[in-house]
Amino acid sequence: MILVVGAQKIVPDVAAGMRRIYEYCYPLEDARARRAYGVPSGVNSILIINKAVTPGRVTAIIVKERLGF
Repeated sequence: MILVVGAQKIVPDVAAGMRRIYEYCYPLEDARARRAYGVPSGVNSILIINKAVTPGRVTAIIVKERLGF
């Protein structure tokens, strides 16, 4: 799996990540969805990788530009 992630999304721990999703990202995405489609958004899928059992199976590419919220 290759993940391309904007550096602004890096947080110190899972709790901070969950706060960021619900307090920052969700309101922005909800407003975008309402403007674009006329319907509200929701937090429907969250991916948390605790451990990669097979080395090299997950690669994260962190870029220094804003990607998404």
